[in-house]
Amino acid sequence: MEIKKGFTLIEFIVAMAVGAILLVVAGVLQTTSSSLWLKGSNKVFLQTESSFALAIISKSVRHSNLAEVLDDGTTLQLTKVYRDQDNEITTFFLEGKDLKQQVDDEDSTVILKDIVDDVLFTFPAEDMYNNIIYRGVRVKMTLLKSKESFSSEKVIAMRNIAF
Repeated sequence: MEIKKGFTLIEFIVAMAVGAILLVVAGVLQTTSSSLWLKGSNKVFLQTESSFALAIISKSVRHSNLAEVLDDGTTLQLTKVYRDQDNEITTFFLEGKDLKQQVDDEDSTVILKDIVDDVLFTFPAEDMYNNIIYRGVRVKMTLLKSKESFSSEKVIAMRNIAF
């Protein structure tokens, strides 16, 4: 009796089909994981940028004596009053998709570039219970990158009240 070595044609076709299915599944898993990683990294980027911008705005608000909201809430003008020198005026404003800061008559500085979908400043601010905070500024910001959005909101109290 003769012993046959090797695979039959049907065994080979079945092995190729199983291998092809495994490759397709691996490709789908890799594509899905890449997409989820990119989505997560965009979200983290937007959260970091939002925290950065809110920190800059918070510092300016806390050191200001006066606040005024202009342009339907997209511009915040803060004034720091000094006794023996000229007042310092800091303005935060939305220009296209950029959030900018301008101090006095100097050139404006870009705080957030190409990711601001919307910003809204309100003064006086309301807290979460709708109580009015007369010396507070509320900042609502929505950032957008690659179809991922992140919204943040903060009420900042003006601490520098006395002249």
